[in-house]
Amino acid sequence: MPPDNVNEHADRSANEAGSGDHGEPSPTGTIRHAGPRETSDSQSDEGGESEKKYPGWKVSLPVMSSLWVVLFLVALDGTLISTAVPKITSDLHSVEDVGWYSSMYTMMRCAFVLFWSKLYSFYNPNWVLISSTTLFEIGSALCGAAPTSPVLILGRAVAGVGAAGIFTGSLVAVSYLYPLDVQPIAMAVLGVNFRLSSILGPLIGGVITDSLSWRWCFYINLPFGGVGLLVLFLLMKMPLPERARIPLRKQFFELDPLGFITFVPSTIALFLALGWGGTEYAWSSAIIIVLLVLFALLFVAFVIVQSRLQERGTVPPRIAKQRSVASVMWFSVANGGAVTTVAYYLPMWFQAVEASSAKDAGIAVLPNAIATVVGALAVGVLTSKIGYYAPFMVSSPIFMAVGAGLLTTFAPGISNTKRIIYQVLYGLGAGGGSSQANIAVQAVLTDEKDAAIGQGLVLFSNLLGSAVFVAVGQNVFSTMLQQKLKEIPGLDVPRVLDAGATGLRSLGLSEGDLRLAILAYNKAITSILFVTVGLSSVQLLGAAGVEWKSIRRKKTKGKGGKEEVAVREETHVLEAQGERNRPEASTTGTPREKSTAQREGSS
Repeated sequence: MPPDNVNEHADRSANEAGSGDHGEPSPTGTIRHAGPRETSDSQSDEGGESEKKYPGWKVSLPVMSSLWVVLFLVALDGTLISTAVPKITSDLHSVEDVGWYSSMYTMMRCAFVLFWSKLYSFYNPNWVLISSTTLFEIGSALCGAAPTSPVLILGRAVAGVGAAGIFTGSLVAVSYLYPLDVQPIAMAVLGVNFRLSSILGPLIGGVITDSLSWRWCFYINLPFGGVGLLVLFLLMKMPLPERARIPLRKQFFELDPLGFITFVPSTIALFLALGWGGTEYAWSSAIIIVLLVLFALLFVAFVIVQSRLQERGTVPPRIAKQRSVASVMWFSVANGGAVTTVAYYLPMWFQAVEASSAKDAGIAVLPNAIATVVGALAVGVLTSKIGYYAPFMVSSPIFMAVGAGLLTTFAPGISNTKRIIYQVLYGLGAGGGSSQANIAVQAVLTDEKDAAIGQGLVLFSNLLGSAVFVAVGQNVFSTMLQQKLKEIPGLDVPRVLDAGATGLRSLGLSEGDLRLAILAYNKAITSILFVTVGLSSVQLLGAAGVEWKSIRRKKTKGKGGKEEVAVREETHVLEAQGERNRPEASTTGTPREKSTAQREGSS
């Protein structure tokens, strides 16, 4: 038994750490133990979570609000431009560059997300987040002021690099602001951005372009992002990572320059192949084959570099091979593909089949947007309450698969009731699944450096799934549309294809040909939704591999009958039986206080 003075010292440390500025108990619940308790190595790992101190709401609320705004702008930038492209090409005379305006931003986000994850594990995370936000703002300013198409493309590249850092930084910041059992709600609130932006982006872009100018689709980032940047600068005080103290020369080599020069070009080569294949060039063309071979060679080189560097690599192999992390990566690839295909092609269905304008199509998919928000927030709250994220990684894909299956039944004249119900079912699943992937990684990677890399892998997987299956969807759509149009006798197929979905009714087609052409579009778009059904179902394979770990913290009675928060609930029994009798005076206080308590206890 440790002496009484050790317990008193531990109690005093816990009470001091658990008090706020006004002497009230901390909402995050600093952990205290009044005497010896059973422990294990796994429990000591959990203790790292319990020892952390979190800022109060006076810091967390404005910082979280700023992160939400900045992240919404970043997410919106990926979809806002779609309805602005016609005006951009008209003003800059750049029809041939249309594909670059969207793909450059997406490529840079995906290519640099792991690089930023590495930076967060080496340098002051406050300044890394501020730097990435500043880079995004600079890129937005370049795009808004672009006199030519190449300058606009350059601006999109700069903004994409900054956006990659904001993605990772927002997740790192959440782990600083909130304990693990509250993080599901915070993740859900931030995750709503991506679902809202994918649905509302074209609508907002159309309103801004028509009311002001396409340039304001980018300028809008400056005032709102600037305010968010100022709040982060003044209030964000994330602690320095341990590696920040090693010499600069050693830092450079541990930043893995070889990994950088193999991973980034390989990602860009893949994105170019996916973007150009089947549209600009045939899949069998030399340039597409060269790009795919280049991707494969560089990616294999990246894997070899990581296996040689181990802990010094961009992605230490032990993290990528960890059961939950690997399962979540699979889950995220499928989730990104499923969500993006619906976000891209469901508005097109309303425009092509129902003759809706871009604005009306945006309104028509609002049930999906609202259900996504409700699903994300509901699952976040439920996860925080019951303490387990894995059940919702199973239920969400089921909702998505059922909803997507019902969406494949869309046809001209379908009732509004069915349109709404089917979208709501799909949206509830789409909103509920994505943020749980981040929580799963955060739960199994207790080291903050590892967690940053794990979050980067989740983001990369999600973006990769989006890119790959948008290309797959485009090929399914083009193949099916051409096949169905060729079945219409006497139809000028190239003329119909050139007119696009919105120009179909202006071609002066006969009533019969127009009806058959609309049915062709309907068949082509609903065929893509079968891909969504498959991807939604495939997510279950990833969910099956995720460990069921609790993120809840138990309530215990401390001295004086006060209720205090104790260690997170464990989901497994103690394995190290030899450690049952090891005294543990305290899990709070400074390392020096804990080591002193342990020495006194052993004496």
